[in-house]
Amino acid sequence: AEKLSTWDAFTQVAVIAAMARRGDAAVTSAVLKATTHPEAKVRLAALEALGFLPGTIDTLTALTQIAAGTVAAESKVAKASLTRLNGPTINAAILSGAERGETAGRVVLIEQPALRGLNEALPLLLTFRTDPNPALRAAAVTAFGELAPPVDTKIVLDWAIAAADANEQARALRALVTITLRNPDVASRGALLYAAVETA
Repeated sequence: AEKLSTWDAFTQVAVIAAMARRGDAAVTSAVLKATTHPEAKVRLAALEALGFLPGTIDTLTALTQIAAGTVAAESKVAKASLTRLNGPTINAAILSGAERGETAGRVVLIEQPALRGLNEALPLLLTFRTDPNPALRAAAVTAFGELAPPVDTKIVLDWAIAAADANEQARALRALVTITLRNPDVASRGALLYAAVETA
């Protein structure tokens, strides 16, 4: 790990991949540093490796920032690693980070509960329904629709009806379809929607 930055890019990529397979926490700082390497292939290797190393707050912060960035390839790999990131404080830090900070980073973290299966995030996601930021509302309704049980279908329906932002409304409608199709009682799946249409 100490010698990593002294080697050529090809060697660094191979060594970073080997480090990821070992899962040794001692190499995390070296791999984190490699995410700023001038060669894109080294940065991508480091981003992927971080998802297999023991999770830390520093790793979470770095992956969130890169996932929220404008470099598409790196953002995609960072999001995947963020979803795999594991550690005793990671889930709590994700939920805490979703509540404050820059919008782009918060959107990334709001998406995480659905990707990680964090049902305990449902109350938090619901609070975003009245948030003044449409990007946060759109991310939250998507995550809520992925996690919520069918009993919460009316919440998503009401969210879709009340949505004023086009993107938020589109996300809410997709969430409505998602949660409706999870209802094991096929015959009653459309009942709430039909009633809403009749009384609209």
